[in-house]
Amino acid sequence: MLDDAISVKLPTDFPTIDNAPYTGRGFTGSKNIVLPELIQSNRNFVDEDILGIYCSDTGKLAQKFIYDSDFGWILQ
Repeated sequence: MLDDAISVKLPTDFPTIDNAPYTGRGFTGSKNIVLPELIQSNRNFVDEDILGIYCSDTGKLAQKFIYDSDFGWILQ
């Protein structure tokens, strides 16, 4: 979850070949779908951050990890 909306901004720098499909115009360069591209200030992981990996075919959650500062990412 995003607690501080001020830490997110639209990118305004120039795109390069190395970071395609990044366009530098606030959306990704895709033929099929327009996705907003945002930049968030660096943020360290904190206890109970969640990482979900989803199946691209079904959209269902495939794996879920919870962060613990003592143990790292723990599979749930």
